Amino acid sequence: MSSDRRVDNGSDERGTPMMVVGALVGGVAAYLFHAWGGRELGPDAFAPIGVMWTVAFITVAVWYLPLEQWVTREVTRRNRPFGGGRVLLLGVMGTATAAAGLATGWTLPSLTSRTGIHVVQMLVLILGHGCFWTGKGMLQGRGRYGRVGWMLCVEGLVRLVVEGLVLSAGGGAVGLGWAMAASPWVVFVFFFRAGRWVWDGSALGGGMFVRRYVLGAAAAHILVAGAPLAVIYMGGTASEVGLVFVVFVLFRPPLTLMYSLQGRLLPPLVRMVGRGEDEPLRRLAARLWVGAVGLVLLAAAVGYLAGPGVVRLLMGSEFVTSSAVAALVASGTVTAAGVQLVGQTLVALSRTGSLAAAWVAGLAVAVVVIWLSGWGPTVSVAVGFWVGEITALMVVGKMALSRSTLRTTGG
Repeated sequence: MSSDRRVDNGSDERGTPMMVVGALVGGVAAYLFHAWGGRELGPDAFAPIGVMWTVAFITVAVWYLPLEQWVTREVTRRNRPFGGGRVLLLGVMGTATAAAGLATGWTLPSLTSRTGIHVVQMLVLILGHGCFWTGKGMLQGRGRYGRVGWMLCVEGLVRLVVEGLVLSAGGGAVGLGWAMAASPWVVFVFFFRAGRWVWDGSALGGGMFVRRYVLGAAAAHILVAGAPLAVIYMGGTASEVGLVFVVFVLFRPPLTLMYSLQGRLLPPLVRMVGRGEDEPLRRLAARLWVGAVGLVLLAAAVGYLAGPGVVRLLMGSEFVTSSAVAALVASGTVTAAGVQLVGQTLVALSRTGSLAAAWVAGLAVAVVVIWLSGWGPTVSVAVGFWVGEITALMVVGKMALSRSTLRTTGG
C-alpha cells in the first residue's frame, strides 16, 4: 500500500468526489453559457460563438487531451515532463494555437464581419487551454484530484461571470468570445500552489505516444464536434449551423464528463501495467465495453422521447429539432464517451496507435454515410455521426478485449 501511495507522488484519494463535482459543475456552466448567450443573441448572432466553441473543442481534444494523458502517465511514473519532454510540450502548444487561429479565420467570414477580433480571442483561448490541460495532467499524475475539481469549477464560473458582464453591457458575440478566452487562465491559481514536486527521473521521448494519439484524436473529434463545420460545407444556413451546434453541445455532457474524469482512471491503470496484470486489465476492459453498449441503447431512448423538448426548454422556441436527430446525437455522444472510456486501457499500455485505428475507421465510415445520404445537412450529419461512433466502439472493443493487444510491455 505504501508503495502505491508513493507512486502517486503525494496523492489524496479523498479528492475524487471533488473531481466529480468539478466535472459536473463545469458541464452545467457550459450549458448555461450557451443557453444564456443563445437566448440573448438568437441563432444567427450566436452562430460565430458556436463555430468558435467547435474549433476550440476540436483543437483541445485533438492536441491537448493526448498531451494531458501523456503528462498524467509520466507524472504517475514519477517522471518530470518538463525535462525531456519540454520540446514536445512547446511544439504541441504552438501547433494547436496556430491551427485554431487559421481554422477560425477560415470558417467565420460567412457568419460575421468581426472575424479578426475573434481570431485574436481564439489565440488567447487556445494558448490558455494549453496551460490548463498541461497543469491538469500534472495534478492528476500526482493524485491532486480535489485540486483538479476546484479548477474545473472555477473555470466554468469565470466564463459565466464574464458572460454576464458583457451581455449586460451589450457586448454581443465579441463579448462572449472574451468570456471564453479568459476562463482557462485560472490554472495558474491552482498549479503554482500545488506544493512540492518529487521526481525519480525525466520523461524521455513521448513523441510517438502523442503523435499516434493526436491522429486518433483528430479523427475522433472531427467526428464528435465537426457537425457545424460539415453543415457549413454542405451549404447550410446560419440558422442550421446554430441549431446543429446547439443540439450537439446539449447532448455532449457524457463525453465532456469523461474528458474531465479520465485522468482519475488512468493512473491506476498505469500502475496495473507496471505490475504486469494482463488478465485483470482485459477483464476490466470487457466490463467497461459491455456497460458502454448498454448506455448507448438507453441514451437513444431518452434522446428520442425527451430530446426536442430539452432543446426548446433550454434554448427557446427558435431552436427546433426532430426526435430522430435528438436520438442519434444523444446516443452517438454516449457512444463516443464509451470509446474514450474503454480506450483508457490502451492509453495505459501506450497502445495509442490501436486507439487511433478505431477512430480513423469510425470517421471514414461517417464520411461515406454523409456523402451518400440525401436527407439534408442536419439529418445527414446526425446519421453519419451515429454510424461512425458505433463503428469506433466496435473496433476499440475488439482491440481492448484481445489478449495479444493487451499484453503489457511496460513502455
